[in-house]
Amino acid sequence: MIERNLCRLEDVCDFQNGFAFKSTSFTKEGEPILRISDIQGGEVDDSNVVYFNPSSYKEDLSRFVVYPNDIVIAMSGGTTGKVGVNTTGKSFYLNQRVGVFREKEMLNHSYLYYYLLTKSEESLRIAAGAAQPNLSTAQIKSFIIPIPHLDEQQRIVDTLDAEFAKIDALKENAEKNLQNAKDLFQAVLRKELEPKEGWKKSTIAETCILKSGNSNANNSPEGLLPFVKVGDMNIKGNEERITCSTNYVSYECNKKNIFPIGTIIFPKRGGAILTNKKRITSVEVCCDLNVMGVYSKGSILSEYLFYYFLSVDLSKIYNGAAIPQINNGDIGPLTIYYPINTIKQQEVVKRLSLHKSICNKMIDNYAKTVSHCNDLKQALLRKAFNGEL
Repeated sequence: MIERNLCRLEDVCDFQNGFAFKSTSFTKEGEPILRISDIQGGEVDDSNVVYFNPSSYKEDLSRFVVYPNDIVIAMSGGTTGKVGVNTTGKSFYLNQRVGVFREKEMLNHSYLYYYLLTKSEESLRIAAGAAQPNLSTAQIKSFIIPIPHLDEQQRIVDTLDAEFAKIDALKENAEKNLQNAKDLFQAVLRKELEPKEGWKKSTIAETCILKSGNSNANNSPEGLLPFVKVGDMNIKGNEERITCSTNYVSYECNKKNIFPIGTIIFPKRGGAILTNKKRITSVEVCCDLNVMGVYSKGSILSEYLFYYFLSVDLSKIYNGAAIPQINNGDIGPLTIYYPINTIKQQEVVKRLSLHKSICNKMIDNYAKTVSHCNDLKQALLRKAFNGEL
């Protein structure tokens, strides 16, 4: 076991919290401001930075400068504890609720970065007590860090660099295969649903009923009808087919708003549109006003319609409003081709179900590999800072 001194972080590292820049004074040019949202994937991402004019402030802002290779941390919000390195080669000014570390001579820069990666989950736990997750300067300075000799710090860094490079290569390959599996199923969808001899060309408006949800979300003691919100689409068991909800409502009170079995539902408002989620109902449901439902008038099987919507990228068809929104006018004109004979539709559905099952297994396996890569990094970090590496 390597001899290590346990120190408070403030004893071996200076820490600076950010400045409260006024959002009303943000500009499109001037000096760049580093915000929490600019910390992405362990680095500083400058693709969406905002700027300010130094003449707008009387204060001396020099201590808030983030230099190239500095390590920064998010101090509030859902990503509290997230760290990143400024690899842009540029300097920024530190916004409030973002902090920057400046290590002293006895602390290796990369060793500090790896150590901070081990604190992300703990930082979230510390911050979780408040309504708005928040990590204070005092809490960060009180972190306990093991400080071996600089030579040993460098050995740990070199080992972690080498092992992380291997893990990153494995993860990158798994992510490529994950995307390939998704693309493969989309290619199969396009092939199976492209027009063929004897198929009918129509629109969704001509063949389907389009209905938006309503805002009646009152639970009822006698409620038998699931009231589905966008978040309910992620409930275990609802990943493809809606069977349950966190809220239930009275059948009689909502008869006119019922979506029948076989309705394809998806988000119609807000950022959830960009997730491109679609689900098919296995039970009768009501939905809230952020959900749209589409079901067949009878000429198209519901399963065939579901696969059709899996081929549609909803994130590309919503209207240009400030808040993304899908309306009947966006969905109704969509063109659909289908066999007139429902037996032929069933054959298409059967083939697509088989391909989907195969692709889903591939997707699950590659997604597990990606997750295992992240877990392996955390395991290596724990060993490193427990003196076991």
